[in-house]
Amino acid sequence: MQAAEDLSPPSDDNRRKPLTMRETLENPPGGVARRTVLKATAWSAPVVAMAVATPFAAASTTIDLKLEAQPFGDSLSAFSPDGVTRYTLAFPGAFSASAAGATPAPVGSTLIAVFDSRLVGGLAVTVGGQPAVAGSTTTSGNRTTATFTVPVEIPANGASVTVEPVFGTWNTDTWVADAEPYVLTLQAPAGTTDPNQADNSVTSTAVYTDAFDEGVTATWGTATVPQTGAPSSPFTVAVPQTVTLTAVAPGEVPSGQGFNIWGPTSLLTSTPSNTFTGVYMAVSVTSATLDGADVLSSIGTPTGDLKNGFHVDVNTAIPAGKQLVIGLDVSVDTASREHVYAGGSVNLTSSGGDRNDANNATNAPA
Repeated sequence: MQAAEDLSPPSDDNRRKPLTMRETLENPPGGVARRTVLKATAWSAPVVAMAVATPFAAASTTIDLKLEAQPFGDSLSAFSPDGVTRYTLAFPGAFSASAAGATPAPVGSTLIAVFDSRLVGGLAVTVGGQPAVAGSTTTSGNRTTATFTVPVEIPANGASVTVEPVFGTWNTDTWVADAEPYVLTLQAPAGTTDPNQADNSVTSTAVYTDAFDEGVTATWGTATVPQTGAPSSPFTVAVPQTVTLTAVAPGEVPSGQGFNIWGPTSLLTSTPSNTFTGVYMAVSVTSATLDGADVLSSIGTPTGDLKNGFHVDVNTAIPAGKQLVIGLDVSVDTASREHVYAGGSVNLTSSGGDRNDANNATNAPA
């Protein structure tokens, strides 16, 4: 059995990677996340027995096939109607198929895909860039089983061939309380035997987690930045003094969230070329209270710099209906600027499960 890999959905901060399998799908909140690194789902032994009995022949060739998921792909997720629960189901974008030892598998291996017909459909598969030949497709309840014949040899001696399943339909934002696992299994062709089928399958199981709604607000003070050529007329900039994180009921905001702090953009110099940067030089956390209790030790040290902004980890859960208030000390750079643009913001980062993105950012007053 394969060791479980960490394949949960990406954080809000993650960026999508370019697709090579098919057109990019739209990615509404809770929908398909194309070519993202999968971190939410554990790969395990299949939950459905896939082996098909083959008459044993004395002269049959012994081949040990292996199927492994590559660490990228798609995912579906949705919230329950009451907003309390969320599921995420990962779909690897590609798999590596190989034969252990020195004996390759001849053309004619079988791929068996099992998936939830309420969520995806219209499966096509290529192996080594060649279309696999579709066989039977049957549906029992919500579970569809589709078979394909592999059109190429499965290589041995440490080599592998890429298996790419592509679904034609994705039912995004579809809530199901009992999502069927997605299972892909590779079987040896007729006339051969596979003595070890424990590594022939990859299973992706839906992960159900508590959902939450985290909102952010801030209070702002001011600081000054010198102006090039006019030291008596410095720029006034907004700086955050407190950040308040609220767990909007229902649902507790889990530990491991965080937020980013961005300062106004400024023009540092115009010769020999324009240089744009921020104005926040350093950020420190001075206090943190959760429902009146001191939780300063649970707030991470801000990391970042003048150009890229600052990030703060929040290593404590926020119970539903409660508020975490964080005090900040923000210093600004004293280098003269030709111009400072209005701005400043605080943006939440999430490990997933936030059902409402509309309250995840707050901006400095104009």
